[in-house]
Amino acid sequence: MGLFSDIERTVTDGRSVGEAVWAVLDRSPRPEFSRVRTVLEEWFGAYPRAEREQLRRRLKSRRDHNFNSAFFELYLHAFLMREGFEVEVPRSTRKCKTIYDFTVRREGELAFKLEAKCVEPEKEHSSQDRYFRQVHNALQDVDSPSLAFGLTVEGQFAVQPPYRKIAREFGSWLRESTSSVVALLKEGRGHSKLPFFQTEEAGALLRATPIYLRSPDCESNNSIVIWFPVLRWPQTDRKLRKGLKNKASKYGKMSVPYVVAASVGEICDDVGIQNALLGDEGFMFGGGPAGPQTGAVAYRERNGFWWGPDGAQNTRVSAVFIVSELFPWSVSAQEPVVYHNPWAQNPLPIETLRFTQKVADPVSGKFMTREGISVSELFGLPKGWPRTDAAMDQGHGE
Repeated sequence: MGLFSDIERTVTDGRSVGEAVWAVLDRSPRPEFSRVRTVLEEWFGAYPRAEREQLRRRLKSRRDHNFNSAFFELYLHAFLMREGFEVEVPRSTRKCKTIYDFTVRREGELAFKLEAKCVEPEKEHSSQDRYFRQVHNALQDVDSPSLAFGLTVEGQFAVQPPYRKIAREFGSWLRESTSSVVALLKEGRGHSKLPFFQTEEAGALLRATPIYLRSPDCESNNSIVIWFPVLRWPQTDRKLRKGLKNKASKYGKMSVPYVVAASVGEICDDVGIQNALLGDEGFMFGGGPAGPQTGAVAYRERNGFWWGPDGAQNTRVSAVFIVSELFPWSVSAQEPVVYHNPWAQNPLPIETLRFTQKVADPVSGKFMTREGISVSELFGLPKGWPRTDAAMDQGHGE
């Protein structure tokens, strides 16, 4: 049983807003998606046979969380196998939630246990994204053979927006305005001088702005070709800290290293990760008889995953494996980092994993970086994958 469907693929459109990741991977004939399918089929074929059907069902889910968690488990299993480990995946049960754990051995000896966690946006953000997708999809279904539009939203939806009503109004505006907008674009008028569709619904302001004229031989009449979701400053450190806490006591007392692997769905940098693990970083400005000091003293709040009000905590977690913005097509671009717990009950030997690692320096009290193997090297993927394959990378073309 393969992972993907055995079908003729003809739909070349990119992923539309709200389309399941599985759906676009399964139906696109584009070379880059074909390369992704090839790699995932290889990983799936190495997954324990008894668990493949369950994993496949979750990968085919229309819910992003189900797909993301299943894909992360497939990714982890693949990299552990590449590292030469024997990986035991527990048999799935009805009581089992979407995330599985792994028992990892090398040459029969227990090396560590690993638990996976997907850290995703807050529910309120998810509802806003869902409302936006509903509006986007409704407007996209309005035929616009001459014009392509970009969609922006200002503010937040207080309730579910009347997306069908908005689509009807947009269609009426198109019938009245298309000819004049086309004429202005042909005259070379700038985008700032073009008419646009705008409406306010459910507390948010929506605007569809003409971007360019469509080619007469364009296969698609979808009106919206670009969408601009509301930008949010991600609170990665808080969400990561919360997600790690949920996994910290999964196994109770342990006698072997325990690793928590986290796939963070938003931008996640080293500063945010260290804030999550060691506590929020701050600066203290002091003063004295001679006046205020010009310098500042850095300190950390006692709210970290590993450093709390009473000092070291969650010491059963030996290390945290973190990768951000991981998708099937971004595997080679997103490099994981392993952060070692300086207070671990059962430390994970540094040589266990070959990825880049962060190890605490007892002198400076800071994490020091130990460079490691890249994902491309581990999986044997060429530079620029999946937009290039091995032949293209060597200059031979496709």
